Amino acid sequence: MLPEEAPNAKTVEPPIPLHLGEKSEKMLAYFCNHLVALAGSYVEVNAAGREVTEPVFFSFSGFILSVRGIWSRRG
Repeated sequence: MLPEEAPNAKTVEPPIPLHLGEKSEKMLAYFCNHLVALAGSYVEVNAAGREVTEPVFFSFSGFILSVRGIWSRRG
């Protein structure tokens, strides 16, 4: 049976677009241009330098700004 044929199927309306205004749109675009991600993995090693654990994944998000020529990162 297809979902639209289900007896209690409900239709879902698409979300209403959010209009922020021109200044807010520009601010959002600015911050989105400075969005960064850092991801990687690591393993623990013993004294001999051999891996003793499985790789562990990590990820961080943040944004970078330059204020008066000085870079600042937040995340």
